[in-house]
Amino acid sequence: ERRSRDESRRVAQERAEARRRSRETARRVAQEQSERNRRAEEANRRAEEAERTARRARAEARYRIAQIRHQLDPIPTHRQELEAVLAFWEEYGDTL
Repeated sequence: ERRSRDESRRVAQERAEARRRSRETARRVAQEQSERNRRAEEANRRAEEAERTARRARAEARYRIAQIRHQLDPIPTHRQELEAVLAFWEEYGDTL
């Protein structure tokens, strides 16, 4: 009878330990997934910021080129190009 109680106690302890390990594993897996998600979101933010920076640089270069062309040769075509760039900046400048 004593052996039976000792065996039952041991089995109960093993089950409790298995549940504890299972909870710890689940917690660790969730924590690792959360960290992977955080790193992925940060990488996405950096990529989006780099894309915005590049887009703004291209728009600024387009404006400078149009401005220089118009200054060097103020023909109607260059004036229209400059006006188009200025209209673009007025419309979308805040979003770049």
